[in-house]
Amino acid sequence: MLGGFVRLATTQLQASLPWVQSLMYPPANERRRCILSMLFWIVAVLAVVGALATVWGLYLLARRWLLFSSEPLGESLQEGVI
Repeated sequence: MLGGFVRLATTQLQASLPWVQSLMYPPANERRRCILSMLFWIVAVLAVVGALATVWGLYLLARRWLLFSSEPLGESLQEGVI
């Protein structure tokens, strides 16, 4: 039964159907629109990644600043002195 389905599917795909032609080989204006939309999504993803990296960097800087500002002045300098 599966072999019959595969044979039927492959023979149907060998025929030149118009919807197969339009999906496999879009016209020039469709390709241009697809390229522009893909470029938009790439720029959008890069913007989100950049924003997340900026927020993460600011968080790390703030955490370090808060960590070191909570120590009394001179305590970290006296640790190395015996």
